[in-house]
Amino acid sequence: MTEAPPASPVDDVYARRPRLRWLALLAALLAWGFDGVEQGVYSIMTRQALRDIMPAAAPMVDDLNELNARIKDLAAQGRPTTDEAAAALQLGKKIDTLVGPMFSWSLAMWLWGAAVGGVLFGRLGDRHGRVRMLLLAVATYSVFTGLSAFSTHYTHLLAARFFGALGLGGTWPLCVALVVETWPESRRAVLAGSIGAAANVGYLIAGTYSRWMLVHEFTWRWVIGMGFFIGLVSLPFIILVPEPTKWRLSRHAARQSSLPELFSPRYRRATIVGSLLSTVGLLGTWGAFLWLPTYVDQLTEGTAYAATGKATITMWTSTGQIIGGFAGGLLAGWLGNRRSYVLLCVTAWVSVLAVFRWNHDFDLQLKIMATMAAFFVTSFFGWLPKYLPELYPTRLRASGQGFSFNIGRILAGVGVLGTGALVAAFHGNYARGVTVTAGIYLVGLLVIWLAPNTGGRMLDDTAEPAAEPAVQVPARTGGVSRG
Repeated sequence: MTEAPPASPVDDVYARRPRLRWLALLAALLAWGFDGVEQGVYSIMTRQALRDIMPAAAPMVDDLNELNARIKDLAAQGRPTTDEAAAALQLGKKIDTLVGPMFSWSLAMWLWGAAVGGVLFGRLGDRHGRVRMLLLAVATYSVFTGLSAFSTHYTHLLAARFFGALGLGGTWPLCVALVVETWPESRRAVLAGSIGAAANVGYLIAGTYSRWMLVHEFTWRWVIGMGFFIGLVSLPFIILVPEPTKWRLSRHAARQSSLPELFSPRYRRATIVGSLLSTVGLLGTWGAFLWLPTYVDQLTEGTAYAATGKATITMWTSTGQIIGGFAGGLLAGWLGNRRSYVLLCVTAWVSVLAVFRWNHDFDLQLKIMATMAAFFVTSFFGWLPKYLPELYPTRLRASGQGFSFNIGRILAGVGVLGTGALVAAFHGNYARGVTVTAGIYLVGLLVIWLAPNTGGRMLDDTAEPAAEPAVQVPARTGGVSRG
């Protein structure tokens, strides 16, 4: 027997109890924010973990630890440490030649796992509900983050990252769909910005508690293991959220739809271009900017900041990321989708190159420039939750935006491997490797002009195709379409 959809307005619990919208928003922000905690902790601790569990690097790591201990003793005695610091820096670069490629694989496994999870959970969310699948996604990333703390070989860490990323990737389309389907259309730009900022609040939390734990000499296992407990905090809030009425009304159509429909003539262009636009933001972030903590690790080798440098720079950049993630959605609403995307591509490209090519010391200039770059780079993650939901109707929204965003993750994973190979080829020179990868932002300047012009509005199940001509003939009455 087929269950009848709840068509009566009486069934709209969000209309009867508007405060539930705030609960849905809180649950989504917590789930995506703690997703950011997991991402941030891995960015800070993966290099240190790989040094500890890669057999080939172990002898050099032991030598480096002895050098750092000697530097600490000499500094305590007020004696010069110039020679030892230089030796530590060179040894650190040699270790990076070994660890760098495996660090790239770690990032790639995360991105590919997140891509699979985004498509999988997006589809499950369309068929079985946003809230139920969000619970499963959060539980998945929390459990596997906790398990990764027990890794004794780099293959264990890579496997845990992949399976944990299934949940991390699935969280994004479910959170976006939950929020845009429970709030009025007029609030979407602000809500998109809030979602963009949430993960970066998580990065700030990760940087703050990681720095505290490292100062107090906790190992990487304890720092990563904390992610398990932090991730579970959002579950009680998610459990209390009702499924969106829009989903309840369209779930029968969603169960009859299929992923291949994303490539039907009606949605093909939206899916392809949406995937490319996501790739630009993701590859620019993961393939270029998020190498900054590892670069800082290299800069601080043999200095007083060796233990806390990465956590410190993460705290600085998280501030820019929080503001940038929020601003991205607002910029899209203010300037229009195309013009705002062009602005973000130009500013992100310039600022990322400036950070890596103009800074060779861990000083205030680096921290300020990194914070500015973080603002522009992360604005894409406020822009994407504003634009991608406009391409699909309710019955395909989580599947469509999840597929587009996560195809971007797959391509970004390939790009991350390329950056790691470039860094190794350039003998540990991160600036040269990142310069090549950051060129993806210039590609974005071309792709955006192929994007469907949505007019800033979402589709529903009876809407016309999303893939309207990119350039429409103006009406005789005048006016400008801010696509």
